Amino acid sequence: IISLFVVAVAAAALAGWWLARESPPHQGPLVLVSVTGLRADRLDLYGAQGASGGTAIDALARDGIVFDHAYTQSPQTLPSQTSLLTGLLPFEHRVRDDAGFVLADDTRTAAELLRNRGFATGAAVSTFLLRRGTGVAQGFSFFDAERPDTAAREGARPARSGADTWAAARTWIEQQRSQRYFLFLQVDEIGRA
Repeated sequence: IISLFVVAVAAAALAGWWLARESPPHQGPLVLVSVTGLRADRLDLYGAQGASGGTAIDALARDGIVFDHAYTQSPQTLPSQTSLLTGLLPFEHRVRDDAGFVLADDTRTAAELLRNRGFATGAAVSTFLLRRGTGVAQGFSFFDAERPDTAAREGARPARSGADTWAAARTWIEQQRSQRYFLFLQVDEIGRA
């Protein structure tokens, strides 16, 4: 019985090692696109019949993987994007609102983990809520959060257009010598500038 038990434990350990061995490293590129405020019912891929006019998102969905059930950890931009970049819940990363909170320096981001594994890391964001001072730039060697210098209307938040944000990201992509990079691109909802 003891011999059978030892053989069973050894077989289980071998099977565990075989299943858990490290897979070959991903060579990139890794691109994370976040469209703040975009509702599923505005996209053809979720059945909105012509609402989005056949956007690039719909084209990407035809060739990619579509998640039918995705949830945000917060309805606010800064906490939800921080959760996206850290893999932590707001009570864990301690960014619980759009104002007055900064990601702690000791919190690891996906950009830091990937940079430590040899990836070039870059980000371009449209909203001022993700400016460098919030801490979400941690781990990015390139972080572009430039906004127009025009005075904002009272109550309006300064943001740049998605096209301008994409232009900044594309310039960075074109400077990369290899496909081993991680890009975070955040734009506002389609049609909102």
